[in-house]
Amino acid sequence: MALMTPTDLGLTVAFSVVVLVNLLGNGLVCLVVLRYRGMRGPINYLLVNLAVSDMMVAIFITPVYVIKWAFHHPSGIAGDYMCRFITGGNFIWVAGAASAFSLVVVAVERYFAVVHPLDERWRLTNRRLIAVIVASWLYGIIFNLPLFFVVGYNGDAKLTCPEHWPTKQLAKVYTIGCFFVFGAIPMGAMAFLYLRMLCNLWKSHDSGSLVSEQARIRSRLKVTKMVLVVSVMYAVCWLPNLVLYMLSQFKPELYEYGSVSYVASVVLVGVNSAMNPFIYALHSSNFRQYINGALCCRTYVVLKQDNGPYDANGSGPCSCLLCGGFNIMVALFITPVYVIKWAFHHPSGIAGDYMWQVHYWRNFIWVGGAASAFSLVAVAVERYFAVVHPLGERWRLTDRRLIVAIVASWLYGIIFNLPLFFVVRYDGDAKFTCPELWSSKQLNKVYTIGGFFVFGAIPMGAMAFIYLRMLSHLWKSHNNDSQSLWTGSNPI
Repeated sequence: MALMTPTDLGLTVAFSVVVLVNLLGNGLVCLVVLRYRGMRGPINYLLVNLAVSDMMVAIFITPVYVIKWAFHHPSGIAGDYMCRFITGGNFIWVAGAASAFSLVVVAVERYFAVVHPLDERWRLTNRRLIAVIVASWLYGIIFNLPLFFVVGYNGDAKLTCPEHWPTKQLAKVYTIGCFFVFGAIPMGAMAFLYLRMLCNLWKSHDSGSLVSEQARIRSRLKVTKMVLVVSVMYAVCWLPNLVLYMLSQFKPELYEYGSVSYVASVVLVGVNSAMNPFIYALHSSNFRQYINGALCCRTYVVLKQDNGPYDANGSGPCSCLLCGGFNIMVALFITPVYVIKWAFHHPSGIAGDYMWQVHYWRNFIWVGGAASAFSLVAVAVERYFAVVHPLGERWRLTDRRLIVAIVASWLYGIIFNLPLFFVVRYDGDAKFTCPELWSSKQLNKVYTIGGFFVFGAIPMGAMAFIYLRMLSHLWKSHNNDSQSLWTGSNPI
């Protein structure tokens, strides 16, 4: 296993951030479209397919560029299969091809929606939508099928899973094919279609007179601008990788496949996959409104023209505090510590300390736990005032107070657990790989007592007190209501 250099460390951190943002953002897009009826249009289902392919890029970037420094790669036949299906990155390119196909289909759908809005022959029906989604994945798999035969394990090489082509000519032909399949063809098709659309919209804008027609054109222009930005970002982020991949076969003396510059171009590919949800949110008011509803755990959102979305089932902002962000964080950082640690060969030195302080260690489990405890107490306080003082506006949880509570919960978790990021160190000789090395036993004891109160006694005591007060209030109200009904009834 190679040693981690400062450059490798920086790239690993960059990939880690990109993967996390990618999974959260694209997962939110899928949730919004699948959960809310108002978002279940053919164009949005195509965006879900694009989000799934983007998440697939993030998932398979992880073993290739994030955890490879701690992974002891098997050799032989097992190593070859591991390279072909997990650590070789083949599924990154399958997802990339499916993403390119989906973007072209979105451009075609927008073209006919704008240029031929009343022609039913070109409408994207449910049957055509299913065919397009299946075709996008078949397109990605078939084109990248050769990689599953030529990628294999080589423990002696700088690149663990290189491509072993039978001849150099085949390798050159494949790299040219990649440039056209991932780059020239989809980018050229999208450029042509969007230019035609913009010309049509500009002419319609000049000639249109009815207010309703102008509103329809503005609406379509808005959606078209959104997918146009997505397409431009695709071109900007993918072209460097495609050009460098070609150079590695045609000019190997000038550029080496798998070098730092190539890995940096893969970071751009990951950035492209992670940025799409933010583009949707910036350019589509519907996406913004429904994302806001999803973050606030609302069952459904009714869109109002003037006031934006409101929660039709009466769910207040308090539910945002328990949307699961803290619990997801706990689950994410439990995985490397207790689930996949058996497959790791842990690096030593500074890289080993870094991995367990920041990247693979349980410190963030406790950050998420402390933030979760803070949020549970905040929810209990909000419920108390909602039950005991339902008409008191002074105690209502407004959006501003909600933001303050969420920020405070994370600061609470980070500040209390900050010492762990300094005392946890790698120790390969110890039974426990990454122990806490406190400067004195007294400090260790003080911190453990603090942990007992921060995670246990204080939040549990506060919640017990608040909920007992609430139950007492509800019991008294129930008895008073029953008594008033009994005394106020008239016998027949």
